[in-house]
Amino acid sequence: MEWSVDRVMRSFAIFVVLFLSPEMDLSAQNPRLELGRRLKRFEHAWETASPARRVAAIAPLKEAVGSFFTLQLSEAGRQMDNAWLAVRGEEKPSALTQAMIGLQLQVSPLCSETEAAPLNLRLKPFYPSATEIPPQAIAQLKLTRSTGELLAERKCPVLQLTEGTSWDLEQLPEGDHRLSAVIRHDDATFALPPITVSRIDDLHQRLENINDAAASLKKVTRSAEGPTFDDTLAATLRNEKRVFEDVIEGLSQEADFPILYRLTSCESLLENRSEPRGFGKQLSGSREAWLTLAKGGRAVPTRVRLPTGTGAPAPVLFVFHGAGGSENMFFETYGAGRVVREAAQRGWIVVSPRQGLIGLRLDIREMLDALEELVPLDRERVMLLGHSMGASQAVQQVRKNPGLPIAAIALGGGGRLPAADAQRSRGVAWWIGVGDQDFGMASGKQLNRSLRTSQCPVRMKVYENVEHLVIVQAAIDDAFDFLDQVLARL
Repeated sequence: MEWSVDRVMRSFAIFVVLFLSPEMDLSAQNPRLELGRRLKRFEHAWETASPARRVAAIAPLKEAVGSFFTLQLSEAGRQMDNAWLAVRGEEKPSALTQAMIGLQLQVSPLCSETEAAPLNLRLKPFYPSATEIPPQAIAQLKLTRSTGELLAERKCPVLQLTEGTSWDLEQLPEGDHRLSAVIRHDDATFALPPITVSRIDDLHQRLENINDAAASLKKVTRSAEGPTFDDTLAATLRNEKRVFEDVIEGLSQEADFPILYRLTSCESLLENRSEPRGFGKQLSGSREAWLTLAKGGRAVPTRVRLPTGTGAPAPVLFVFHGAGGSENMFFETYGAGRVVREAAQRGWIVVSPRQGLIGLRLDIREMLDALEELVPLDRERVMLLGHSMGASQAVQQVRKNPGLPIAAIALGGGGRLPAADAQRSRGVAWWIGVGDQDFGMASGKQLNRSLRTSQCPVRMKVYENVEHLVIVQAAIDDAFDFLDQVLARL
């Protein structure tokens, strides 16, 4: 199935209206969560697969993308799993794999107080399977701390899981724990994607404190001159509060979020209200933060990765996701988060904003203004990287702020940069990557032509046997080599 960029964008509009409507009942497992788990599983396998096995995955990947944009979400999951089997070289998967691969494990509550409470488990189809579960198959369940320390384990028949079962647990320690499930039958095994289970001391009181703080911040008079930390603090607390409440109510999110970590981050923001940069110094663990960067009444949900050392101003890499994605895409997928890891190893700040049909409610300059309240950053070393619709966003941000970025990377898309804008932004070094099986190749080539016509510095590479979904993963090494070279010339 061939997809033009315009057709993708029209399909994305339908996707947003029908699938992400706030009125839609999401009490069942979020299909985006399951698709994300399957995509991450595929990307891990693709990273080490041979060229021949990668080629074998192209056809089902194209089918998966087409099914996603036509809202056939379970079919998208099935084709993604077919691609996963292809890169693993499993032309004839075991009977156990065939029976289990289409199932999803539902767990509740994902977030609650630490006091003793049962964990409810159920295996349900994400898409139909033609193979029945072997009656003797056994599930090995383990609950561990994030450090790997075992908290509890249990064995039960898989058929019992399909009917739904309750796991009575003693009082658990506070933490964002990991639930793993490995299915065994004879000599075959099948591992289900792990699930985060958060247990939090004084959860309801702490949420009430967040709610009270968010309410009080509504009364704060905002400055008309520019963003203030209170703008970002208020917007972040409001958005995070909704996430916490949804998870507690049993509405799964699009990824396995560490709710304790996110709650603690909100509390740290509040503690450092008088001296916001104390938040960056205090942030622990993965150094990630879910922030809603704001200026007055405009705000953009973002996921940010801060460097370990926050003393000196750090380079900033903006990453823009594709259609149907969110601020979590570059952290969870696109090579299972490898873009963020590569940037983190270099000591860069990563800013991943959420964009919708209207684009971004803050531009990169405004987001930098808001972020600079929290962490020192280097405005002379700002870089952009976008995929598909995000590649077009990179073009738009260069047009709007021609003197700000020093480098821009467009993967799987781009579009034309008008000559007048290209002339104003000739200080931006461009790198374009597309796959030869990529429906965004024409858009990438159009950007390349417009840049060359205006004599702007640009490189372009077409990757053989690469389609639209994996172009980011295929291009990561070249993209970061390019950014390293740009920074070295400063």
